[in-house]
Order: sequence, then structure tokens, then C-alpha cells
Amino acid sequence: MRSPIALIALISVFLVGSTITHPAPEADCDMAPFVKIGEKYYFIIKDKYKLNWFMAAHDCLTMGGHLANIESAEEMDALSDYLISKGYNEDWLWVAGNDLGNNREFKSIATGKHLPFFRWSNGQPDNAGGNEHCMHLWLRDDVFRMNDWQCHQKAHAICERPIKCHCFMNTGGSGIIDVRFTHK
Repeated sequence: MRSPIALIALISVFLVGSTITHPAPEADCDMAPFVKIGEKYYFIIKDKYKLNWFMAAHDCLTMGGHLANIESAEEMDALSDYLISKGYNEDWLWVAGNDLGNNREFKSIATGKHLPFFRWSNGQPDNAGGNEHCMHLWLRDDVFRMNDWQCHQKAHAICERPIKCHCFMNTGGSGIIDVRFTHK
């Protein structure tokens, strides 16, 4: 005879559902208005008025995302190439990095973790005036680079949206399995 715990686990798989982490097929997800740039999906808040860093973070959340969390040189290169190709050369764009908790300890508002990647402009971060704690991108030396700036200043923003798709499989009368595909 099977143990009661194993039986409960088996029943919950069929009746309640299970979660599987797996890269989501793009065709299964409607990511509009987010655009795939490199391996992630982004939306540039530009058509609206400029926002301070806090309002930009809120706007990204209302769209189902968060301020862009740049995690690698490849991601930064893809974003920079895209921004240049779309004519954002004069724009300053908020991203997730900030040192609001501790000066010069930059963390992501999206993850709460220390940022794994930086591409600062020359001489940055400088915390000019002792009150630059939010990160934005600007074009310097023909590529977009990071700079610390006053959080209350207004700029455009880059939102990032995690890929999350849900599908439900009919098991032929024995219940419905909820399978969630998620890609970081």
C-alpha cells in the first residue's frame, strides 16, 4: 500500500496543479507593448511626460514589469544598440539601480539584490552634491552608460517585463494541471 503522503502529493498534482520552470515559447506570450531586445522584453516610457525615478518605478509596475535590471555586458550592449538605432541619443532613461539604502552600494529595485553589472560613464558614480542615488542611462562616447542622478529629477524610463505565460492542460477528466512557464 502507498503511503498517505505520496497519495496526497499525487492527487494534488492532478487536482490542484503543479509548477514547472521552463523557458516560455515566444508564440505563447503576448508581450505587447514590450519589445524583445536581446534576451529580455522592454518598454521605453517616452511618449508620456518625463518621470522622477519613483514614478517611473510605479509606471513600470502598472504595466506588469519593473525598471530594467541590467545584468550583463551583453544585455547592456543590446539595449545600447537598440536605443541608438531608435534615436534615443539625447534621452536620459531611468533603470532599476539605486543606492538609496547605503551610499555607493547599488542594488536593484526590481530584485533587491546588489547589481551584478556596471558600465559607468567616466568619473561615475560621483554622488554630486551628496544626493545622487538613482541610476539612469545616457549616451556617452557613442554608447549608453550608467550615471547616478538625483531621484527627483525627471527622465524617461526603461521597463522590463519578465516572461510569464500560463497554460492549462486537460487531463481527460482526471483534473486540470496548471503549468506555468517562466523565464527570467
